[in-house]
Amino acid sequence: MLHIKYRPQSFSDMIGNKETVEGVKSLISSKERPHTYLLHGPSGCGKTSLSRIMSREFGCHQNEIVEINISNNRGIDTARDIIDKTKLRPLYGPCRVYILDEVHKSTNEFQNALLKVLEEPPEHIYFILCTTEPDKLIKTVRNRCSTFSISPLSDKSIVRALEEVCKKESLTVDSELLKTIAKESLGSMRSALVMLDQIKDLKGDISEIIASVGIVTEENKTVIELCRRLATPKVKWKSIAIVLKNLEEDPEKVRRAVLGYFSNILLNEDNPYVASVIECFEEPFYNSGKAGLIKACYMAIKF
Repeated sequence: MLHIKYRPQSFSDMIGNKETVEGVKSLISSKERPHTYLLHGPSGCGKTSLSRIMSREFGCHQNEIVEINISNNRGIDTARDIIDKTKLRPLYGPCRVYILDEVHKSTNEFQNALLKVLEEPPEHIYFILCTTEPDKLIKTVRNRCSTFSISPLSDKSIVRALEEVCKKESLTVDSELLKTIAKESLGSMRSALVMLDQIKDLKGDISEIIASVGIVTEENKTVIELCRRLATPKVKWKSIAIVLKNLEEDPEKVRRAVLGYFSNILLNEDNPYVASVIECFEEPFYNSGKAGLIKACYMAIKF
C-alpha cells in the first residue's frame, strides 16, 4: 500500500510543516532535551510519522517504541500499566518511547494518573502525545509537554508529492485527477496516497474513474445539495432528512466534502454557525457510518 510504502522515515522525508520539523530537530538535539512532547493537528497530517522519526533520533530500538491507541485504552488501568512499565529498563538500546495516539480521548483519571511521570519521567523514558484536539487535555498535562502544531498540507504540496510517487512507481495519472485527489484529501498526505492507490490501475475518463472509487466531487449533486441545505439559515430538519434518505455515498467521503465546503465559506466570511458545522463533522464516520452522518447533520442545524 502506497501510504505505508511512502511513510516518512526521516526528517528530510517529511512534507510541509518545515518550521515545526526544524523546531523539533533543534529541540531534541539539545543536551537537555525534554522527555515529554505533544503533537497536535488534523488526522493524517503526519503526527505519528513524526513521532516515529523522533523515536529513532532518540536512539530508541524499534522493539522499544510502544504505540498505544488511547481511544481503545482510555482508562486508569492503562495509565497504571504504563507507569509500572516505565520503571523497567529497556531490553534493547538506551531508551523506550511511548507514543500515545488519540490521547484526547483518555479519561480525566487517566490524565491525572500520568501527571507525575510526565513531569519527571525516568531518564530512559520518552513520551510523545498525539491528538487532533489538544484543548480536551487537562491544562496540567499540556503544561508538562513541549508542544508542536502539525498543519494540513497545501494542495500544491500534495500534488507535487503525488507526482513524485507516480514517477517512482512508473504510473501515468492525469494531472487533473491528481489535483482532485489533493483537494479531496483535505491536507492529509495519507488520505491522498490511499486515493491514489485506488485509482492507479484504472483507465478511462476522469469522471468515470472518480465515480468508480467513490471520491466525492462538486459534480455530485446530492452531496452538494446537502451542503447547501446545511448552510441555509434556520433550515428545517425535514429538509435535511429528505436529502439524507437519498444519499448513497460513503459517509466518510461525505464528511470530507462537507468540511471542504464549509471551510471555504469560513475563509471568506466571519460566521460562527459555519464554524459550528465544521465542529460537528470533525470526527470520522468509520465506525458510526450513516448513523454518524445523520447525527452530525442534526447537531449542526441545532446550533
